[in-house]
Amino acid sequence: MTLTRRDVENIAHLARLRIDDQELPVYVGSLSRILEFVEQLGSASTDEVEPMAHPLEDQVQRLQEAAHSASDAVRSQVHHAREVGDEWTESLRGSVRNHPLAAVATALAIGAVIARLTR
Repeated sequence: MTLTRRDVENIAHLARLRIDDQELPVYVGSLSRILEFVEQLGSASTDEVEPMAHPLEDQVQRLQEAAHSASDAVRSQVHHAREVGDEWTESLRGSVRNHPLAAVATALAIGAVIARLTR
């Protein structure tokens, strides 16, 4: 595959690279050769190549254990946050039931503050 000058300019723009007009032909040639080599590698037959052994076959994968413990910790924190949220909701419901006029006055005051802030 051969790249054009415009292709390299687009790649440079996407990579946020500044390439001078003098350097551009060098990059066009180099990148085109790299892509041609990748095409050659892709067309190579790998039917008779034995699969490689897994590099961590006999080793302990500590990261996997850490990931599980981290996800368990997050799950626990989410559960705790839901419980606290439910407790606050019940507490607010009780306060509104016991003091309905104070709840209305508080809601009006908060509404007035929000209206002033959003002007």
